[in-house]
Amino acid sequence: MARPRVRLENRVRSSRACNSCKASKIRCSSQLPCAACIKRNRPCSFATRSDTGHVSTSPTSSARIEFNSPQAGTNTGDNSTSRGQDSPSERFVTGSNGEKVYIGETASLSFLAFLRRHLRPYVGPTPFTDGERQNPMLENDVVPVLNVYMDFDLGEEEALFRSYSEATSGLLHLFSSTDMDDFMETRAHLKREDLAARDMALAIGAQARAKSPRDAQAAAMYFSRARSMAFEDMLTHTSLSMVKLFILLAFFTLGACQQDAAFMYLGVASKAAIVLGLHQPMSWKRLQNADGSNLRLHIWHSLCILDVLTSSILGRPCTVPRATRHDLHALPLDPTQPAFNSVTKGAALLDDVCRILSRSVIIDVATAEELLQNLHLWSQNLPTCLRRFSCNNDSPLSSIDRECFFGRVHVSGIYYFSVILITRPFLIRHLMAKLRRDSGHETYAPINPKEADLAQVCMSSAVYMGELCRKTVAAVTASDLPFGNMCLFKIWTFGAGLILGYSIFAGEPSYEFQEAFSGVCEMLRKIGEASPQSRPYKETLSNFADTISAYRRQASQKFRRMVDQYIDRILVIDVDQDSSSHEDSTGTTHITVSVSSSASCGESGLGGSLTAEDPTFIGLRQVDDNWFVQQTWDDEQRWDGVSMQFLDNFAIDYGARSM
Repeated sequence: MARPRVRLENRVRSSRACNSCKASKIRCSSQLPCAACIKRNRPCSFATRSDTGHVSTSPTSSARIEFNSPQAGTNTGDNSTSRGQDSPSERFVTGSNGEKVYIGETASLSFLAFLRRHLRPYVGPTPFTDGERQNPMLENDVVPVLNVYMDFDLGEEEALFRSYSEATSGLLHLFSSTDMDDFMETRAHLKREDLAARDMALAIGAQARAKSPRDAQAAAMYFSRARSMAFEDMLTHTSLSMVKLFILLAFFTLGACQQDAAFMYLGVASKAAIVLGLHQPMSWKRLQNADGSNLRLHIWHSLCILDVLTSSILGRPCTVPRATRHDLHALPLDPTQPAFNSVTKGAALLDDVCRILSRSVIIDVATAEELLQNLHLWSQNLPTCLRRFSCNNDSPLSSIDRECFFGRVHVSGIYYFSVILITRPFLIRHLMAKLRRDSGHETYAPINPKEADLAQVCMSSAVYMGELCRKTVAAVTASDLPFGNMCLFKIWTFGAGLILGYSIFAGEPSYEFQEAFSGVCEMLRKIGEASPQSRPYKETLSNFADTISAYRRQASQKFRRMVDQYIDRILVIDVDQDSSSHEDSTGTTHITVSVSSSASCGESGLGGSLTAEDPTFIGLRQVDDNWFVQQTWDDEQRWDGVSMQFLDNFAIDYGARSM
């Protein structure tokens, strides 16, 4: 009896092979161009079957038009086409317990897998390209919590609550200004759900502060106690405190790199909120006096914000149904919370972006420009107080200033992350085409100026994120701000780091990219010091930097071999030079990454004049603690050549503090 045919999606081997691999009878990666053809420097083409069953051969250049142009494909009246191989795809990854979990195509983990798969043919096996089992966004093993009781006095708990308020500024608005006093003074009279919510706030505060092992133990103790109370009655009694509790559980587990657990906690919170009718406008209109001024509305908005942000980084549908969202233009907003109000509106725009990108089609230029225009209008309407922050070492920040700082960082991070999500498909197509041209595997590919502009916007957003990271690290270090739970910002930063590394790998000639990449790595390193679960993010980017260095070295050696075929070096003159000439007046040796253009590198276009001693390799190999040298910050960075208006809507002045 014949063996049943295996479905294409269940096959381990490739479902098709290129013509060259078929003729050579070797294994093909089924990509265009495939790894074997890239290695052997030969053209790659696939046989396509027409509707009549006739097999025809498509040349490499024409076969790539399907992926390089969003207008390619059948004329169905829709400007979008199905996603090709030149884009991240949804996937299943193995969690810590061995189960397969779903990760959508918009997630940074999917983009990381795309880079590993598509850059390996160009550079070969490296710790980055072969690091599939070292995904930084996978679930960490749950550390068992020891049953240890720790006694904190009133002052210590107030400090933890302030740390919680700083870490969640702009993202959550679950407690009023008087709640802290009530929690501290009337603990014995609190309901079980209120007591659990209080403990979760203290757990997040200890997790964020992360000054000593005692903070880690306190965070584990408070979290364990609150989680036990959350499931004590098995969710049989729904209340506002229960919704708050599960939102806080989700935020804490995000900080502990337990994204799947956070996603499930948000699912419980969203269902409980709908049971209570928080999605209905009459809920906050009629009951606001009974539950407090707009308390129900603030809880609902906090849930929607965290739900959208968590779903966007995982590429999954939101747990809160879209049809239940409020019309933000008709809602009363708290004037004392400008960052929270702005994040609420920004999250709604981000939800629109993720909804369009999750359709498994290539976004077209017109749709991308419309989404960017919506973000631009939102950015233009941001309050002036959110656009600049000043600090120095001489005057410590007040508690309110510390909260305002993190709120502004979160507003800016959402903006840059949204822009990157919209424009990343265009960057991928632009840089993949550039890599193929530079490697000689694509002689001609039409360049869409609009797509090239959007690719530049994506790189510009990543550069702005890197600049924000550098200045945030300095401000946080100088003012001793909590670094332990930047749960969402670290993932946004990691995504920007992948964009910057990809751009450097493809040969974008700008020192700004290296500066921004350095800032991203420094931010992730500092977060990793406070939160050990976050260290894989920085380690992944360090491996990426080593891969870029190896690729440059290979390109330099290839170019040198070509040159040596036609020319010899006749005379070498050795002149002794003072080593101090390599340093500036401050004694700081500057390490730069200078990517040569095609004009200076010959036909290879990638590092033709580079050698093993080039600062490019030195700088990229040493992405560690010693690699981050003192940098001079410009008050303003400009990006030329981008036709679309793109604003750096947040700036940090690390100098004289304005009063």
